Amino acid sequence: MLNGKLILLPLMFFLTSFLSGEALILSLEDAWNIMETNNSELNKLYLQWGAALRKSGSREYLRPSFSAEAGIGRSSALASLLTNESVRDNFDERSNWTVSGALKLSWSLASGVSLEAESRAIDEELLRLQIEQKTRNLKYDLTVLYYQILAGENQIGLQEESFLLASTRVEQAQAKYNQGFLSELDLLSARYGAARDVPALQKAKTDQEKRYLTFKSYLEMDRGTEVSLTDRTIDSIELPDLENALKDVQTSIDLKLLVLQIEKAKINYEKTRAASYVPMLTPSLGWNNNLNADFQEESWDAGIFSDKISLGLTLKVPLDSYLPGSTARMAMQSLEEAIEIAEINKEKTARSLEDQVRRLYLDMDLSRSNVELKKLSLSLLEQTLAKNEQQYQNGRLSFADLEDSRQNWKEALQDLEDEKRNLTNLTIETAYLLNLN
Repeated sequence: MLNGKLILLPLMFFLTSFLSGEALILSLEDAWNIMETNNSELNKLYLQWGAALRKSGSREYLRPSFSAEAGIGRSSALASLLTNESVRDNFDERSNWTVSGALKLSWSLASGVSLEAESRAIDEELLRLQIEQKTRNLKYDLTVLYYQILAGENQIGLQEESFLLASTRVEQAQAKYNQGFLSELDLLSARYGAARDVPALQKAKTDQEKRYLTFKSYLEMDRGTEVSLTDRTIDSIELPDLENALKDVQTSIDLKLLVLQIEKAKINYEKTRAASYVPMLTPSLGWNNNLNADFQEESWDAGIFSDKISLGLTLKVPLDSYLPGSTARMAMQSLEEAIEIAEINKEKTARSLEDQVRRLYLDMDLSRSNVELKKLSLSLLEQTLAKNEQQYQNGRLSFADLEDSRQNWKEALQDLEDEKRNLTNLTIETAYLLNLN
């Protein structure tokens, strides 16, 4: 099931990190290999799938039932045993004990047996699809988190740069204030601008630490392990047009699972119906023997050894199912209703998936427009900031107004990064929904 090489990956990575004393460097593929190997739920599904494969290939339900019996006993009239001293004295004699044995063979021929192989094949396919679904869900969660961490690192970099520039401006403002070239209000404005960056930087680092904790939990790694991610940008994802996407989503794993579950429910209905209404034929063959414990080969006596062979044919006709309100009839009605509900759920899920695809494509179109709009806004604010810096140098703009201009530029830059991240998340979610790599 699992590739044996994957089992060595976590050990190799941790040994490399330990020996070098450096952070564990992981690409998205490396992280997934570790997650796939360590995930207990996925491993459990693989074990269940292996058991289903073995059961699907077995045909034990077609084989007859075979048994062997052996016993030893002593029989005597209770009254004689209690009243006759001679009987009590001879109770332990060998000739009073009997050894018995039997061989039995039976074979139940029921019409529902023919559906068992199909039922087991569906069970095996259901587990295979559940593994595929679980793998897809884990990959999606890991991919989103991986690129959230990368975006978080970028966010921390922007905040640190902003704080460094603000601190430099405070030093410059303090020097000008000491020389009498800057008002106290402008100095306070510079200090406030730098102080405003402190909680923003702290929040960015705290959020990033939380993401790394979740990341290590996904991979079931030690919390103290230092991790560094290598993939700096998301791979290009080619999405189909809306028309083809709507066709692709109709073959999603979720719908395949629902279809198989409906097929399994129909088979269970037919098996229950056969067991409830169709007679069952059971041929049997048996051989019984009794041997007196005092039996000697040279003194054969038919009274000492006896055997019997029997051949039977039993026909069992269930009658309870034909009565109104019987347990069997109520069970059949419940199965029919369950099938109808499953059919309704399948249609509802298909509609929901189609609507979700339409919404995602609308959101992606809107996000692309917002990215372009925010780029224009950022470009405009950059030019405005450059113009205001020149006016400040010429003494025609206050330091507080210049700080407001810088703050507007920083907010616009952050808005653009947020919108890019939103577009990335929408793209990943769409690829996940369409089952794209």
